Amino acid sequence: MHIELLSILITALVNFILATYVLFKNSRRIINISFGFFAYSAGLWSLALFIIGSAKDPTMLKFAGHVSWFAGAMMACNFLLFAYVFPETRDEFPPIRMFLRIYVPGALAAVLAFTPLVMIGIRDVGTGVRPVYGKGILLYVLYCLAFTGYGLFLLARKYLRHPGRFERVQLKYMFWGLLVSISGVVVMALLLPLAGISRYSTPLTPLVTLVAVTSISYAIVRHRLMDLGVVFRNALIYASVALTIGIVLVGSILLLDSFLGLSTRANVFLAAAFAAILVQPVRGWVELPIDRYFFRGRYDYKAALTEFSSSMTRILDLEDLQNRIVHEVAAMLQVKTAALLLPDPDEKRFTVRASLPVSLGESDGGVPADSAIVEKLGKEHSLCVKDEFRRTLPYPDFAPFEKEFDRMEAEVFIPLIYRGELIGLLTLGEKKLTDIYSNEDLNLLATLGNQVAVALENALLHHTVIMLKNHNENILRYMSSGVIAIDRRGIINTFNDKAQEILRLSSQGVINQKTDMLPAVLRAMLTDTISGHGRYSNREVQILSETGSILHLSASTSLIKDEKNEVTGALLVFNDLTEMKVLEGEMWRADKLASLGTLAAGMAHEIKNPLVSIKTFAQLLPTKYEDKEFRDIFSTITVEEVERINSIVEKLLEFARPSAPLFESIDVIEIVEEVLLLLSTEITKHHVTVNKKFEVASAPIIGDKSQLKQALLNLCLNSLQAIDAVKDRDGGELTIAVGFRKSRYRNIEGLGHAQLAHMIYGADIAASAEDAEILLIKVRDSGRGISRKDLGRIFDPFFTTKEKGLGLGLAVVHGIIEEHSGNITVESSENIGTEFVISLPVTQIFAKERV
Repeated sequence: MHIELLSILITALVNFILATYVLFKNSRRIINISFGFFAYSAGLWSLALFIIGSAKDPTMLKFAGHVSWFAGAMMACNFLLFAYVFPETRDEFPPIRMFLRIYVPGALAAVLAFTPLVMIGIRDVGTGVRPVYGKGILLYVLYCLAFTGYGLFLLARKYLRHPGRFERVQLKYMFWGLLVSISGVVVMALLLPLAGISRYSTPLTPLVTLVAVTSISYAIVRHRLMDLGVVFRNALIYASVALTIGIVLVGSILLLDSFLGLSTRANVFLAAAFAAILVQPVRGWVELPIDRYFFRGRYDYKAALTEFSSSMTRILDLEDLQNRIVHEVAAMLQVKTAALLLPDPDEKRFTVRASLPVSLGESDGGVPADSAIVEKLGKEHSLCVKDEFRRTLPYPDFAPFEKEFDRMEAEVFIPLIYRGELIGLLTLGEKKLTDIYSNEDLNLLATLGNQVAVALENALLHHTVIMLKNHNENILRYMSSGVIAIDRRGIINTFNDKAQEILRLSSQGVINQKTDMLPAVLRAMLTDTISGHGRYSNREVQILSETGSILHLSASTSLIKDEKNEVTGALLVFNDLTEMKVLEGEMWRADKLASLGTLAAGMAHEIKNPLVSIKTFAQLLPTKYEDKEFRDIFSTITVEEVERINSIVEKLLEFARPSAPLFESIDVIEIVEEVLLLLSTEITKHHVTVNKKFEVASAPIIGDKSQLKQALLNLCLNSLQAIDAVKDRDGGELTIAVGFRKSRYRNIEGLGHAQLAHMIYGADIAASAEDAEILLIKVRDSGRGISRKDLGRIFDPFFTTKEKGLGLGLAVVHGIIEEHSGNITVESSENIGTEFVISLPVTQIFAKERV
């Protein structure tokens, strides 16, 4: 089969296939129906021309000629119907009168096509066949020109007036495709034959119909159209590549034939292989200059978008990134409006963070998170284009989307997806020119959306880190506690304002320095914590200030760990208790003064009884002076009662005005033995068993021997009285234990009188975990115990549950232990017994001697 006839047959088949495909896409839509009839007519016309070119029978030739004129008449009226209904989206058929106006003349032309008025017959002229025209041929030609011309006029008018941008691009595709095709058909099928030139009309005329049919099919079926500029660009690129490869192929064949002398088949094979290898490189070489010199605007905008996509990841300032995304994308795509929306969990909506113009973000605050368009974007992760929705969805389904498009003045919603989650929206409005968003634009925007999402997430994370850093710094700045943090190397990395104020150290001189800059006790606490030797909670410590005064601190430590639970540092939080301690001392003195009233009442009762006895004997003295027995009794009772009064006064003075302690080196074991010796008579009298649990042979500390002896004596007497108070039992047990324990905290840098101790002994309380100890003294009895309601008051002055006593003994003990910077606690159970525990600090010098 001749190649010209084959091309005509292929044209007919392509027309039939495209017509069937468009009808299959939507067989109820009038646009698809009218185009299908038009394409079928074009296919029938091409098929008739194929028969004319291949048939030899005169009868068949004449019949095929009449069919071609019939197909031409139907093409004209079907095209006019299509031009009338396109591009309206309504599916209803046009009025019946429109059908009559179009198809009555078309039917007449179709009938005339089978009469001698249009074609009498076909004759062979040697170079091919040629129709013999009848008298009505001019009327037929005028009909075809009028219908096709009016159809083109309708399409051109709709292109100029139609408000829809997408429809205008569709019309542009159709107008140019139809103009090329119809012009070619009119010239080759009508004008050239009328002029007697028919050699090229038969093979070439059907081919030009493919331009119209293909462009119309593409415009009807595709929801996203390619820009015509892209079509011309691609056509130019492919033509340039084909021309270059053709030249290379021919040149290679000639060179191989000249130099190698191989067979023609071998030369063609080698040249074809070489040309195939060059196809892709040649396309790259051709594409760059074509983009640069013929499509510079498109080339620049693509390059700018690509460059912007890569540069976004380097922008970490969230606000700057948001504004640049909106303004640069809007400038590159030449759009009127643009907005970037990010989720606001509190308001359950996506709010505008940057917009062009700015007023776009001031209207009603963005898009609800439960809106139809957000749900679609979050589910499908693809762009939402207003024109596509409007053309493909029924209006009730399109209405919720239209509301959000109109709210944001948007034509395109671009989802910003990060790790499968919708983290934002980018909206773009109409382009400033009449362009639509082409398929190329939308593909590029989809890629840009992914990169914008990554850049935004990076900026959001950076913004969150900065916010947390500022938040933490503000917390540290305004905390009422001092905060010090170190890393694993012992380098200070946090030193807040309160720490500077309390310790009188500047953060500039401390940050990034070793803990040697800190007071020894705080340094030791941090070292203990980071090394895993222990953590501290609300430990009271004392340090010497620069002025020589004592600062009382309450300090706590903890470890700092990362997300893998690995230790990265240690934290020390402390509060200044100095003022509180001063207030406590003042309150203590105030309590003592307040207790004088209670003491006066107690003394009135205690002193009144002996005074009554003395007064009575004094009144009887004048009358019974000569009675020796009376004088002896008077002397004895008076002395006893005076001693009783003196004892009351001494105890009062001991409580209210204790003597200043005299610190010296003492042995607690020795003091305990002396106390037990003093109480041996009472112990034997009440059948008490004494258990001595001394963990060491000697327990040296710095303290006042007489005061500690008085404290232990008071405790032991209290225990003996508690044992004696148990009825129905003879005897009991008194246990005294003395031992050393490792301290989990550094109590002080010196004793209560740290300066004095340092002057005498050059001794400080142990400053490291290895040699820091406290001395524990436990006094436990098997007495009647203390009730829970009284347990918290036993150290209060003048509180007693005994029938005889002033309630000053344990108050004196508490004061003495505090003077020694120690601590005393008590645990008791009724009918089981009571245990007092005294803890006293051990100086470093004695700790080393024991080791």
